[in-house]
Amino acid sequence: MIDLSLSAEQRNIVEGASTLLREHSPVARLRSGRTRDDIRRRLAGWGWFAVGLAENAGGLGLTIAEEALLYLEAGPFLLSPSVLATTLAAGLVDPALRAELIAGNRSAALAMTTGDGRAYCFDRDDAAVIVAIDGDETLVYPVEAFAGELVAGLDETLAQAKGRLDG
Repeated sequence: MIDLSLSAEQRNIVEGASTLLREHSPVARLRSGRTRDDIRRRLAGWGWFAVGLAENAGGLGLTIAEEALLYLEAGPFLLSPSVLATTLAAGLVDPALRAELIAGNRSAALAMTTGDGRAYCFDRDDAAVIVAIDGDETLVYPVEAFAGELVAGLDETLAQAKGRLDG
């Protein structure tokens, strides 16, 4: 029989992430008229973007299981897609940009492609790169590779653009 219970270390990660998100990223922050607090630096200070990176790459050297636990905790707090994109980018970019991403100084935007050359890009405004999910591939593009226009999204807290990724 396989034991699927969490280890003590994994329980600590879940509890720490839950506490951080409850204190600094409550869903109430998304209500109209509230100021938008950028949680990115708090997540970076906690080590969020470095959890799955090897220690010799500036990471914590944990596994995809621990990363998955973080994102299970993040779901109810409606974090920006740029949090996932930044985590993915940290494992795919050069060491200098990786250091900026895991420190919370820079972020990545997330793009979803439609298979016919079109793409939807989320929170591109201050991103250093765009991480695109294209079928079974994850690709990193310079921000300039996306050309498009802002469109009305699901809500006003998430900047969404529709366009094309070239390169």
